[in-house]
Amino acid sequence: MIFSTSPPLPICVPVALCGWLRRVPVVLNVQDIVSEAGSRVGLLKKSGLLSRAVDALEKFAALHNYGMI
Repeated sequence: MIFSTSPPLPICVPVALCGWLRRVPVVLNVQDIVSEAGSRVGLLKKSGLLSRAVDALEKFAALHNYGMI
């Protein structure tokens, strides 16, 4: 099992790949949802390109791991 603690969200891609290659489950400890926090404080536009990219990473992380803490 791969347990990734407090990763920046983009790290979910290589962690998922490593888990897939080794055929082991992946657990991510995600402490903050970046796009949600960024849009709340006005740093990101909800419909902006960066916000959509981060949303896609969040969906990827949710689909390619055994559990999220």
